[in-house]
Amino acid sequence: MDDDWDFCDQSSGPSYIQNSARAPSLNEISRFLSIKSNASSLTQDGSRNPTLMSVNGKNDSKDEKNEAATFRRQMRNMGIQELHRMPPSMLLALANRMSIDQINTICGFLINKLENATPYFFYGSSAFPAALRKIIRDDNTEDLALRMTPGLLRGWKRLAVRGKDYPALVATHDNDDVVPGMVVFGIREHQRPLIDAFESNLFSLATDVVLFELPSNAITMTKASFYVWNQGHDRLIPEEEGLWRPEDLLKSEWHKTLSY
Repeated sequence: MDDDWDFCDQSSGPSYIQNSARAPSLNEISRFLSIKSNASSLTQDGSRNPTLMSVNGKNDSKDEKNEAATFRRQMRNMGIQELHRMPPSMLLALANRMSIDQINTICGFLINKLENATPYFFYGSSAFPAALRKIIRDDNTEDLALRMTPGLLRGWKRLAVRGKDYPALVATHDNDDVVPGMVVFGIREHQRPLIDAFESNLFSLATDVVLFELPSNAITMTKASFYVWNQGHDRLIPEEEGLWRPEDLLKSEWHKTLSY
């Protein structure tokens, strides 16, 4: 395996933001997550590090190509129908692709400080960079957006909560069920309790594998933490009655207070 994967041994400078991905061009923003043909296969290997799983660069298998194409189709725009309504920071995060070197730098910074380097997967309010910035009391929305990249969680469903603007996540154990969201790297140790407090006792922290795309168009995997609904399912709206959409959050009073 490439040494580049072993971010546990990587050190970083005083700022792990400096190596974040560049901002997308206007053309890239307009395209977002367009499907491309040069797919790569997935292989799981956690022996060298606690977070990333490796990518096999070969793409000879038809199944492997279909896997990558399926990811991009299911992930497209995170389920957003009205892209023109999205704030600039959200467009930046949606278009962002992080390289292995960038992830190594961010995770290496946290590990060197003996902090938890596990990324988060957010599928609701916290998937918006400006919302997450407010929750974790960060001071730079753009830097935060550049530590986010679109991801996909399988075996779960995202359902609307009755009378609420936010969604809930419930397990189905069926890989045909997918939830698009944002993978976030570089959350500091002191910020994690702030996220717990925001999620409140309605949600419990869980860990599972999420897929995301590299700048090379390869699909890779990482273990990530996310919050799952722990209340009664009678408070959730069945899919046949209506799907939750990211646009719903923009109508909430809390989101109207955010600086995007």
